[in-house]
Amino acid sequence: MQLSFRNGRDPILPNDHTFRADQEITRTELAVMAAKALGANEPSQEALTFADAGSIPAWAQGWIATAVNEGLIQGRGSNRFALRELATRAEALVVVMHLLQVQAQGQ
Repeated sequence: MQLSFRNGRDPILPNDHTFRADQEITRTELAVMAAKALGANEPSQEALTFADAGSIPAWAQGWIATAVNEGLIQGRGSNRFALRELATRAEALVVVMHLLQVQAQGQ
Protein backbone atom coordinates (compact mmCIF):
# COMPACT_ATOMS: atom_id res chain seq x y z
CA MET A 1 0.00 0.00 0.00
CA GLN A 2 1.27 3.44 -0.89
CA LEU A 3 0.31 6.43 1.19
CA SER A 4 -2.11 8.57 -0.74
CA PHE A 5 0.34 11.48 -0.78
CA ARG A 6 2.18 9.43 -3.36
CA ASN A 7 -0.96 8.36 -5.17
CA GLY A 8 -1.76 11.88 -6.27
CA ARG A 9 -4.60 12.38 -3.80
CA ASP A 10 -4.69 15.81 -2.22
CA PRO A 11 -4.78 15.54 1.58
CA ILE A 12 -4.67 19.32 2.05
CA LEU A 13 -7.74 20.69 3.80
CA PRO A 14 -8.08 24.28 2.57
CA ASN A 15 -10.48 24.66 -0.33
CA ASP A 16 -7.90 26.74 -2.18
CA HIS A 17 -5.48 23.77 -2.13
CA THR A 18 -2.59 25.80 -0.73
CA PHE A 19 0.00 24.18 1.50
CA ARG A 20 0.25 26.99 4.08
CA ALA A 21 3.58 25.78 5.44
CA ASP A 22 3.87 28.65 7.93
CA GLN A 23 0.43 28.10 9.46
CA GLU A 24 -0.01 26.12 12.67
CA ILE A 25 -2.15 22.98 12.47
CA THR A 26 -4.97 21.89 14.73
CA ARG A 27 -5.44 18.36 15.97
CA THR A 28 -8.55 18.15 13.79
CA GLU A 29 -6.61 19.07 10.66
CA LEU A 30 -3.79 16.66 11.54
CA ALA A 31 -6.21 13.78 12.10
CA VAL A 32 -8.12 14.42 8.87
CA MET A 33 -4.96 14.66 6.77
CA ALA A 34 -3.55 11.51 8.38
CA ALA A 35 -6.74 9.53 7.76
CA LYS A 36 -6.81 10.65 4.13
CA ALA A 37 -3.12 9.78 3.76
CA LEU A 38 -4.02 6.18 4.59
CA GLY A 39 -5.87 6.11 1.30
CA ALA A 40 -9.36 5.70 2.74
CA ASN A 41 -11.98 6.69 0.19
CA GLU A 42 -14.68 7.32 2.75
CA PRO A 43 -14.57 8.40 6.38
CA SER A 44 -15.57 5.98 9.12
CA GLN A 45 -19.23 5.93 10.12
CA GLU A 46 -18.37 5.06 13.72
CA ALA A 47 -19.42 7.54 16.37
CA LEU A 48 -16.71 9.23 18.38
CA THR A 49 -16.83 8.75 22.14
CA PHE A 50 -14.76 11.74 23.22
CA ALA A 51 -16.37 14.09 25.74
CA ASP A 52 -16.05 16.93 23.22
CA ALA A 53 -17.23 14.87 20.21
CA GLY A 54 -20.32 17.04 19.86
CA SER A 55 -18.08 20.01 19.07
CA ILE A 56 -16.25 18.28 16.23
CA PRO A 57 -17.45 19.58 12.85
CA ALA A 58 -19.48 17.13 10.79
CA TRP A 59 -16.97 17.21 7.92
CA ALA A 60 -14.22 15.99 10.26
CA GLN A 61 -16.00 13.45 12.48
CA GLY A 62 -15.66 10.41 10.25
CA TRP A 63 -12.07 11.18 9.32
CA ILE A 64 -11.12 11.62 12.97
CA ALA A 65 -12.83 8.31 13.74
CA THR A 66 -10.76 6.70 10.98
CA ALA A 67 -7.53 8.16 12.39
CA VAL A 68 -8.41 7.06 15.94
CA ASN A 69 -9.47 3.55 14.84
CA GLU A 70 -6.24 3.12 12.89
CA GLY A 71 -4.19 4.18 15.92
CA LEU A 72 -2.85 7.31 14.26
CA ILE A 73 -3.97 9.72 16.97
CA GLN A 74 -5.47 9.57 20.45
CA GLY A 75 -7.45 11.88 22.62
CA ARG A 76 -5.96 14.08 25.28
CA GLY A 77 -6.73 14.12 29.01
CA SER A 78 -10.27 13.88 30.41
CA ASN A 79 -11.40 11.88 27.36
CA ARG A 80 -11.25 14.93 25.09
CA PHE A 81 -10.12 15.02 21.50
CA ALA A 82 -9.18 18.71 21.92
CA LEU A 83 -10.17 19.51 18.37
CA ARG A 84 -9.24 23.19 18.35
CA GLU A 85 -5.93 22.80 20.15
CA LEU A 86 -2.77 22.96 18.13
CA ALA A 87 -1.01 19.70 17.36
CA THR A 88 2.37 19.41 19.00
CA ARG A 89 5.49 18.38 17.17
CA ALA A 90 5.45 15.16 19.18
CA GLU A 91 1.88 14.37 18.09
CA ALA A 92 2.73 15.10 14.45
CA LEU A 93 5.79 12.86 14.65
CA VAL A 94 3.76 10.01 16.16
CA VAL A 95 1.24 10.32 13.32
CA VAL A 96 4.01 10.29 10.70
CA MET A 97 5.65 7.27 12.34
CA HIS A 98 2.33 5.38 12.34
CA LEU A 99 1.77 6.24 8.68
CA LEU A 100 5.25 4.95 7.84
CA GLN A 101 4.52 1.72 9.75
CA VAL A 102 1.31 1.23 7.77
CA GLN A 103 3.21 1.82 4.55
CA ALA A 104 5.95 -0.64 5.51
CA GLN A 105 3.39 -3.34 6.43
CA GLY A 106 1.66 -2.92 3.08
CA GLN A 107 4.78 -3.52 1.03
